[in-house]
Amino acid sequence: MASHVAKEASSRKLIILLDAEDEAIGTPGFEDLLQLSTHLNCNSSFAKNYSGKGDLLEAMEDLLDLNKDFVILTLGSIGCLLMRRN
Repeated sequence: MASHVAKEASSRKLIILLDAEDEAIGTPGFEDLLQLSTHLNCNSSFAKNYSGKGDLLEAMEDLLDLNKDFVILTLGSIGCLLMRRN
C-alpha cells in the first residue's frame, strides 16, 4: 500500500518524506520506499546501520547520495542535524 502511494506521489513530482527506523531495514517494500522518497528522516542508529558507517556525517552523506534532497538525523534530546544538497 505505502509503496503504491509513494509511486503515485513520485509520478506527480511530490515531496515524499520517509521516516525510517532500524526495524524497517530488510522488510518487504522498504528499499522501494527509500528509493522513491525525496527526503529522509531517521535516527543515528538507522543512519549507522543502513550505511555501515560509524561516523554520523559520513553516514548522512551516504544517505544523501541515495538521491535525497535532504536528510534529517534526529539525536534525541540534543536535537537534530540536517544535511541537504547544494
